[in-house]
Order: sequence, then C-alpha cells, then structure tokens
Amino acid sequence: QEGFRHYLLEDAGQVVAAAAIQDAGGRAWLKLITTRPDRRGKGHSRTLLDGLLVEEAKRHTRVIALEVLVD
Repeated sequence: QEGFRHYLLEDAGQVVAAAAIQDAGGRAWLKLITTRPDRRGKGHSRTLLDGLLVEEAKRHTRVIALEVLVD
C-alpha cells in the first residue's frame, strides 16, 4: 500500500542483506539498506545495491534518491 519494493540477498539459504525502495512514480527513494552485523565487510551490501539498480532500471525508475537519517 505504501509503494515499497523489498530486495533481499541470500547466502547459503540465509538472508544476509536487505533493502527497501519506496516508489514515487518514476523516482524512487532508497529507504533502507542493511547487512546482518555478523556478515558485514564481505561486500554483501554492494552486491545487493548493484542488483537493486539493475532491477529498478528494468522498471524504468529514472532517479533513486537516498534518505539518510542521523540516528
């Protein structure tokens, strides 16, 4: 209902990273990208982000903005 798409990266059957994109009609917001603490430093977020960008391009998303919160 809120227009979110979720992307997951799995390794050996376990989710190791996740991302959420909020669709805003041709523009999207990257609202969340995270990696399990015990799997950080292995390039999982980069792999997930690369795949997310490919999939969003297929959907004709022209702009993806990043929302950053201080906390």
